[in-house]
Amino acid sequence: MRRFLVLYNPGSGTDSGRAIAERFKEIAKGDNAIHHIYLHSFDEKTDKEQLREKAEANQIDTLVIVGGDGTIRHVVQTFRDCLANYKIGLLPGGTVNNFMRSLDLPLDIGEASRVILGDETQAVDYGVVNGEVLISTLTIGILADTAADITQKEKQKYGPFLFVKRFIDLLRKRKRYNLNVVTDETTWHGKSQLLSINMTHSVGGFTRYDRLARPDDGILHMTIMPKLNIWELIRYSPKILQGRLYDLPQIEYLTARSVRITAQEINVGTRIDGDPSMDLPVEIEVIPRGLQILIKK
Repeated sequence: MRRFLVLYNPGSGTDSGRAIAERFKEIAKGDNAIHHIYLHSFDEKTDKEQLREKAEANQIDTLVIVGGDGTIRHVVQTFRDCLANYKIGLLPGGTVNNFMRSLDLPLDIGEASRVILGDETQAVDYGVVNGEVLISTLTIGILADTAADITQKEKQKYGPFLFVKRFIDLLRKRKRYNLNVVTDETTWHGKSQLLSINMTHSVGGFTRYDRLARPDDGILHMTIMPKLNIWELIRYSPKILQGRLYDLPQIEYLTARSVRITAQEINVGTRIDGDPSMDLPVEIEVIPRGLQILIKK
């Protein structure tokens, strides 16, 4: 017998979080085993302490998260001090579902539900940024700026096309930030249009972004692009599509277990798992294999 707490974000992705949670409950009832399933909405208004108490009181062993990377991140943050007590199941309810894609999890509700009921787990890493959880990707520069003014409704309506248009508009402006990057092994300083830190090989739903990265390697993978040129991106597109950004001559590629990033400018923002987050400076570290994620057998 297993005990599930299904957490859904009513404002995530297609706004169908409750319906997805109910669908999982329905599928679980048809399973051969007996399960206890509790549904609970989860957003910024949720009383996090009360939620943890509910999970403990009901002897929950599996947290099922309906939503995208941002929702996953906030749930992990909520249960961070007691993650060892829970397996985590993922149901697609976001716009991109990048973290699920990186683990090759199905994006069909029925298939994803059966993965959760199958009870096979994989230990994967997560990061901590100034005390806040990082699940998938942190960006500074043009990618963070690209998404800064895009609302959730615009994401749902226009999808990736809106990101591409805004990205090209900002690329033409050639804005760069003076960054100082200090890792546990090396230091980099210079002007950059883009810095990304990824926990897996997938970024923005592109699952071949970085072929060197694995979700359980205990490493932060950093890509620094001092100067972006649309024609050079086209020229090197075969390598980019192969997940070999680190082979491009203008790219700085660093790996580390911890890093501190500062900027000479003020109000340089970051974006964590698709959501706007804190300004620089940031300190980031890896929590190796800190999550037990339910995966395909």
